[in-house]
Amino acid sequence: MVGLLHYNGEEPEYKDGKFRRWVKVREAMTPEQRKDERQKRSKPILDDFFAWVESLYAAPKSKLAKAIDYAKNEKVYLSRFLEDGRIPISNNRAENAIRPYVVGRKNWLFNITEGGAENQAILYSIVNTAKANGLNVEEYFTKIFSSEPGTIIMPW
Repeated sequence: MVGLLHYNGEEPEYKDGKFRRWVKVREAMTPEQRKDERQKRSKPILDDFFAWVESLYAAPKSKLAKAIDYAKNEKVYLSRFLEDGRIPISNNRAENAIRPYVVGRKNWLFNITEGGAENQAILYSIVNTAKANGLNVEEYFTKIFSSEPGTIIMPW
């Protein structure tokens, strides 16, 4: 999309009309700048959307009626990003962070013991803590398992 403004200082890069990656093009906006920009650019679009939703009519108990009611009931929450520049406009990062667990959930049903499930949860926690701190997970595990028992090795 030409002209797409991302408030974190990144813009999409396209090749042959297809999205390739996000490219840092400027410094990210401060939360206050982001809030002001959202008020100027996003609020009118959201206001138009909710005005349109209010004008819709659908047969009671239809799927469209449920969607309309959902939008009306969630207006406060769907608009919250306009009030605070620290709130991300989407939850893509959170969705992507939990995707491996959602996909793997069926496999975890087959943990034979409670202890096995607990150990698996501990390992996943260590892996994600290492990733969150920018560490090479394999090197971090090697360091943990090659140290003396009882040694605490923090990832930061």
